[in-house]
Amino acid sequence: MGISLYIHIPFCTTKCRYCDFISYPAGKSHKFSEYIFALGREMELLSRQYGQIDVDTVYLGGGTPSLLPETHIKDILARINSFFLLAKSAEITIEANPETLDKEKLATYRSLGINRLSIGAQTAANDLLADMGRGHSWKDVINVTVWAREAGFTNIGLDLIYGLPGQSLTQWRKTLVQAADIRPQHLSVYGLKLSPGTAWGDMEEAGQLVLPGDDEQAEMYLLARTFLAERGYRHYEISNFALQGFEARHNLTYWKLRPYLGVGVAAASFMEHTRWTNSGSLAEYILNLKERKLAREELLYLDDKEEMIEYMIMGLRLVEGISREDFFSRFHLSLEEIFGNKLASLTARDLLEEKQGRIFIPTEAFAVANEVFVAFV
Repeated sequence: MGISLYIHIPFCTTKCRYCDFISYPAGKSHKFSEYIFALGREMELLSRQYGQIDVDTVYLGGGTPSLLPETHIKDILARINSFFLLAKSAEITIEANPETLDKEKLATYRSLGINRLSIGAQTAANDLLADMGRGHSWKDVINVTVWAREAGFTNIGLDLIYGLPGQSLTQWRKTLVQAADIRPQHLSVYGLKLSPGTAWGDMEEAGQLVLPGDDEQAEMYLLARTFLAERGYRHYEISNFALQGFEARHNLTYWKLRPYLGVGVAAASFMEHTRWTNSGSLAEYILNLKERKLAREELLYLDDKEEMIEYMIMGLRLVEGISREDFFSRFHLSLEEIFGNKLASLTARDLLEEKQGRIFIPTEAFAVANEVFVAFV
C-alpha cells in the first residue's frame, strides 16, 4: 500500500472572515512560478530521502489551488510523476472555489488525470456567502457541478458550514436540500470554529458577533445526519458523508493514521513514526528550498504509546470506529492492555460502544466527541 501525498497551495484571492489556514493573497508580490519550483525541489529532496515511493492518493489543498493557472497544475503533477510512483488507480483531488473555475479549466484538470473535485460551497444562502467573504453565489456552485460532469468528473464533493452568524435552522435545511439536489458524491459538513486573529474570531471576542447557540448548532448537526441519510448518503466520519464507494480515500489516510507526506508551506507529514510540519512562512519556505534544504519545523518522534493515542483519537472519528484486531495487528498489544480503564469508563458513560469487535462512538454522542478524545490524551 502506498502513501498519501498532500500539496499545499497557499494562495487565495481574499481571506475569508473565518479562515485560520496559512494562506497569502495572490497578488503581484507573490510569484506562482517561484513557489512551484520550491514544491518540485521539496519533492526531489523527499524522494532522495525515502526513495521513489508508491503514492495512492494526491490532494491539492489550500488556500485555493484552482486559483493557479492550469500550466502550474500541470507542472505540479509532472513533478509528482517524476519523483513518486503514482498508482494507476490513484485518487487525485483538487480543492476549488466556484468563482475560479470555468469549463475549460475543468476539462484541463480531467485531461491531467485529476479525478476528484472538492468544491468550497459552504452555504446556499447568498447573503451568508457575502458575509463570509466568499466570492461566489450558489448559482456558481450549480454551474460548476454541471460543467465538471460535462468534463467527465464522476467524483465531486461539496463542503458546507453550519453555525454561521445569522444562520437559522430553516435556512440550514434549505442548504442541505439544495446541496443534495445537486447530488454530489461526497458532502463534508463542518460546524463553524473561530480562532483569534481571524476577522470573525476577533469580532466574537469583542462581543460583536452573534452566533447560533450550542443547542441550535447541535440541532443543525442532527438535521444533517438524518436528512443526508434519507437522501442516500452514508455517514462515515464525524463530519463526512458519501454515496456508497465515494468515501474520501485521502482523508481516510489521516483517520487511520497511515503514512503521508505534506509538500509546501505549513504542510504536515507523518512518516516512519515521525511527525513534522513545514515552515508557515512563505519566504522562509522558498528560501530553504532554493538552498536545497527542507523547511521542516516541529519535528516529533512518536513513541509506541503516543502513536497508540493518536491512532485512537483519529480512528474514533470514523463512524465504524476501531477494530480490536487491527489495533493488535499494528501494535502487538490488545486494546485492554493499553486503554482498558479508559474504555470501561467511557463505555459506562455511554460515550463508547462495541459491536462485532469494533469500538466506536455512538452517533448520538458525536456532539460531545471531544470528551472522548480528551480522555485518551
